[in-house]
Amino acid sequence: MSLDALGNEKTDLTHILNSIRDGLFVVAEDGNLTTVNFAARRIFNVKSGIVGKGLLCLTSEKRLIKAIRDCAKDSKAALFELNLKGRTYLTTVKRLPHENLTMVVLTDVTETRENAKRREEFFANASHELKTPLTAIMGFCELAEINNKDNTIKKYLEGITRETNRMATLISHMLNISKLEQTEKTRPIPIELSEVISDVKETISPVIIEKCIYFEAKGNGIVMAEPEHLYEIVKNLAENAVRYTKPGGNVTIRVKQGKRRLHMTVSDTGIGISPEEQSKIFERFYRVEKSRSVQGGGTGLGLSIVKHICALYNWRLSLKSRLGAGTDVRVEFEDVLRDYSAVEENILFIKPPLSSHNS
Repeated sequence: MSLDALGNEKTDLTHILNSIRDGLFVVAEDGNLTTVNFAARRIFNVKSGIVGKGLLCLTSEKRLIKAIRDCAKDSKAALFELNLKGRTYLTTVKRLPHENLTMVVLTDVTETRENAKRREEFFANASHELKTPLTAIMGFCELAEINNKDNTIKKYLEGITRETNRMATLISHMLNISKLEQTEKTRPIPIELSEVISDVKETISPVIIEKCIYFEAKGNGIVMAEPEHLYEIVKNLAENAVRYTKPGGNVTIRVKQGKRRLHMTVSDTGIGISPEEQSKIFERFYRVEKSRSVQGGGTGLGLSIVKHICALYNWRLSLKSRLGAGTDVRVEFEDVLRDYSAVEENILFIKPPLSSHNS
């Protein structure tokens, strides 16, 4: 290739890089800059002619410099948010394959983050405002049921109570998600998982009895978490399993110490989830069977809460399911205590009364 052709190719590449809205620069093995596009120069407020100079001529941000050096040393990629002069940038640091070069890309996400914050604030405020009138409706409904002697009216009052309770649960879940989104640090303590499962079993036992479901829990382990977070995970997964399992079916919670992590699997013999829906069920308000979920009191937020909590603790969340054959949801706990004694298999079985079989 001729020198003129090489020069033209370099000019074209420079033009392309300068047309990119994201800030982009490349650092060589010796710490000098090999490429800095126009957007990157604007972000760091530096003039042209910086190529060939040291990284410190571009930025003195300690976190960014450390990420670049770690990537150059160990090929360790990084993804984090960086605040520069009132703007928020999603920063990607990556080692270029087969090259002794480290590339940094800065994407301006300021508007996206501000919009998300406004949505979260509206979400929380609306939930709080709705909670007060709902509490009043529930109180008036209870008074009406006490004083009412007309069976026809009783049916309508029961319907109001049922729907009000469902709305109250929805608002509670909305508030939980809002609170989780604003949580940056946790205060974990050691918790026995079997005790949490036992508490959840007591809470959902009326539904288990009503549907004649065999509910079994095996194993134990100690997890470092905030009690309410661990309870929410077990409760939402167990409730979901019971809700979507047909009468007479099985729900099992297994806790087991793997090679590297303690994990909990909640299994059911329910309706299952089709492959195309499995990637969506952790989204807000998504329901596999909307009509059945509404009848069973589902809000479509339970699994979203589970996802938020797992992300908060860096726990792994996975799902396996076959349509018509049941679902397994698994949580792998990152931060656990390993010095607990072996616990005998704990079986929680609620035998439904005879009246449940005859109804």
